[in-house]
Amino acid sequence: MTNTHDPRPPDLPRRHVDPIGRKLDLERCVTLLTRDDVALVTLTGFGGMGKTTLAEQVRVTLHGVFPDGAVLVPLADVVDVDGVPRAVARHLDLPVDGDPASTVLRALSERETLLILDNFEHLLDAASFVSDVLVAAPRTKLLVTSRSPLQLTGEHEVPVLPLALPSREDDGRPDRLKESPAVQLFVERVGAQASAPEWTPETLTLAASIVRRLGGWPLGIELAATRARLMSLAALRDHLDAQLDFLTRGARDLPARQRTLRATLDWGFALLDPTERRLLAHLGVFRGPFTARAALDAFEGVATLDALSALVEHGWALADDQDTFRLLEPVREYALEVLSEQAADAAARAAHARWVSRTVQAAWASLERQCQPEYLRDIDAVLPDVRAALTWTLDARAQDEALGMLRVLGQYWLVRGHFHEGRGWAEAWLARFPDAPGEPDVLGLAGLLAWRQGDTRAAEAYHARALTHADATLSAKGTADALRGLAHLALTRGDPARAREFATNSLDAAGRAGDDLGVHASLATRGVALMTLGDLTHARQDLQAALDGARTRHRPVLVALRETHLGNLERLAGRRDEARARLTRALHDSRALHARQVECSALHALALLELDEGQFDLARTHLDEGLRIGRAIGADALVAQHLEALGTLAARERRPDEARARWTDALDGWTRVGNQVRQDDLARRLALPIEARPPDPPAGTTGGSAPTWDALYDLTPRELDVVRLVAQGRSNQLIARGLGVSVPTVNAHLRTVFSKLGITTRVMLTRIAVERGWLDE
Repeated sequence: MTNTHDPRPPDLPRRHVDPIGRKLDLERCVTLLTRDDVALVTLTGFGGMGKTTLAEQVRVTLHGVFPDGAVLVPLADVVDVDGVPRAVARHLDLPVDGDPASTVLRALSERETLLILDNFEHLLDAASFVSDVLVAAPRTKLLVTSRSPLQLTGEHEVPVLPLALPSREDDGRPDRLKESPAVQLFVERVGAQASAPEWTPETLTLAASIVRRLGGWPLGIELAATRARLMSLAALRDHLDAQLDFLTRGARDLPARQRTLRATLDWGFALLDPTERRLLAHLGVFRGPFTARAALDAFEGVATLDALSALVEHGWALADDQDTFRLLEPVREYALEVLSEQAADAAARAAHARWVSRTVQAAWASLERQCQPEYLRDIDAVLPDVRAALTWTLDARAQDEALGMLRVLGQYWLVRGHFHEGRGWAEAWLARFPDAPGEPDVLGLAGLLAWRQGDTRAAEAYHARALTHADATLSAKGTADALRGLAHLALTRGDPARAREFATNSLDAAGRAGDDLGVHASLATRGVALMTLGDLTHARQDLQAALDGARTRHRPVLVALRETHLGNLERLAGRRDEARARLTRALHDSRALHARQVECSALHALALLELDEGQFDLARTHLDEGLRIGRAIGADALVAQHLEALGTLAARERRPDEARARWTDALDGWTRVGNQVRQDDLARRLALPIEARPPDPPAGTTGGSAPTWDALYDLTPRELDVVRLVAQGRSNQLIARGLGVSVPTVNAHLRTVFSKLGITTRVMLTRIAVERGWLDE
């Protein structure tokens, strides 16, 4: 032995050791290899994960711990099992004539060393030699890198997984993005180039999107970094849709098999047997994580547990937990290429689509069993595969399978706020299969989703077509659904009287159809119309019946929505404690269910209550949050509501410029939605002056208590009707009779008006109405 402390020959290439994101893996290896009861540690993982880099860092760390040093033996170029002891002998500076295995065993039996065997995956039959070393050299420890474990007694496996990725919530937050090892590696490699960009929040966010697209695969990140010399980060991100053909020029000191993604994948693919190769190709059809049961069910006759286990052992499929697996995106792309070469693409996609259809139908069955949260979670789990299956069924003109999925996914898209996506799928089906059976159901779904987006013209056209179909086929349920959709549109357009008419007719049709869910939905819709008309008594009856129905059917999302409606009603009735209790429950439950549209509505209602109470900071917090959600889900009417309320808040806080800007944006939104009532009201507000906040009073004095902002900006049309009748000297009974509402409803309106104006008597109300010219409106 020429060098006791460093037996490794000086001509062996030494790559820069930089175990970014591998601190815990390094510590685990060091801990294991310094334990008396551990003799063999295997670093396992897919090609390009950084096993060799980590092994080199272990060698450096433990070099002085072992009296005879640490030796790394690269085996990538060894072609057969007999070459393993020969390679070890050469790196131990031993003669290789005669029997290299015996020579190595005799030499190691006298040494206390760390022997590192790198790239063992294609030589697994040489595991018997490793076993012989463990027996013959009890003071020698072995560290092996391999895509799969050696399956020897006493072996300790340390998986080397993809680098941790940043959360999408951290985009735009440099400090958080820099904590991600995957981003750190990309930034370091790009930063070493002469043309490195400045790392701003924007460029770091682009870096995060790139490493996410690569799944945290270190080799992919290294190869992508080399391409950053040629293009901007935005262009690099966009080119990653074809990673295998794009990431083709790695560092020259990398092994040849790792200078392109394709070479790395080809190397590993050659190690699989035909059954494993066939299964890998089929698994590429999965777009998201999958379970072993999903693979067996989707690809019956192709998938076996043994083949899946082998793919996991070799690192092709990553195990997220005990029963959930996934493919890195470049691996999936490679698998699909293989699938195409095997001429099995169409059959595999058809089998996958059938599996998705069965899965979402089972989720719908859980909804019918009154388990709405389970339904939502089940769809969440397979959403990427749902999208892939819908794409295939539409392209393959598999009409019935696509229709079956649309019918059960509608509730998911509505609850989760995926209005744009759901409408897109519905419209694609309608375009692909015109006048097909099932068209009324898809028309109704498209109408609901268009309504949620605020596209009232399209929604009206869809519901009108659905109503025509229902009338022609004498479908009471179809009639009820279409009329309810038209009632929603009337409410959005500011015509509650027409909404009440549609909802009442829908209620009658749903009753004839024996559709309990439809009955309760129509009651809820009519209740909102009655509340908007000021008939709080009858509105409460309808909404409470709808809430009771949702609870009976165990539909928590509907419970939260109807609690929101009743909270709004109690606010209008002046019962603020009851309103707050209902709205707080609705907000909590909708957040827990991730029901974005309901959460947005609850935030708006709660903010209005806080505005009534003068809790401006809290109201702004809730309105800002609701506005973000409304924009995220593409709900124009909800966005307009929040913008209008934010304008009202700004006006109350005497910030006229902000108030006008918010109201102008809200006016644009209501114009798109087609709500003429809100357009007229906002136009009137914008035409009137808004007083700026007065200077703070001098120290030791108090400002006047009377509000100087014109409260017309925040009185509803019905509240203004009540004010005018009060100013005419009418009693509450006469006002109720004239407006067609109950006396308690008039009392509730007056309490709200008094609160908004900061007054306590009808005389003061009359004086303000005369001074402001409200009687001339």
